[in-house]
Amino acid sequence: MKVNAISMFSIVLLSLAGFIAASAAAPIWLKVYWLLDGEDNNGWLTNTSYGRSDNSALRNASNANMAMGAHLAEHAIYTLGLKDSDGNTLTGDGVYRITLSPPPLKPFGFWSVTSYDGGFPLPLVDNPLDKYAINSGNQHQLSPREDRQLSFIYSAEKPEDIKDEDWLPAHPGNPMPIFRAYNPQPSIIEGRWQMPIIERIN
Repeated sequence: MKVNAISMFSIVLLSLAGFIAASAAAPIWLKVYWLLDGEDNNGWLTNTSYGRSDNSALRNASNANMAMGAHLAEHAIYTLGLKDSDGNTLTGDGVYRITLSPPPLKPFGFWSVTSYDGGFPLPLVDNPLDKYAINSGNQHQLSPREDRQLSFIYSAEKPEDIKDEDWLPAHPGNPMPIFRAYNPQPSIIEGRWQMPIIERIN
């Protein structure tokens, strides 16, 4: 069967369009796979499979899609904050209090709670303070608590009675905090340490 130049060109265009459409959808499906396959800890979803050689091809593709070059669990833990303490999905109109005990880390360890837009590819949240995380480096700025826990507000709009130091700006439509622990103790890796509590207070 003969195929003229116009028909061949049409086939190439259709093939290219199909490839682009599939590529655009791939991050969405891989993200769904990652979310469904992660381990839940107090509303945070944990993935400890980064960098492992015994992963499935789909797992490796999902990991590369979400965080290419991420460390092994022995070196760093990454968790997505998805739900509040009542089991409800985080929303942009919510005002949340995130409370945690200082994480158990090995020497030279570092932790952070970073604010992202939950849409792909997880961009940081623009805000007037240029503030994107609460972490080991700025935790001393938080208002002290008698129980020695760390606590701050996570919301798109800062409540009037909250100091700038005690506020982490959230995305107004698709909030997603990510907790990281670098050089973690085994209790974090194995899920025995309770992840931060996300309490909706409004």
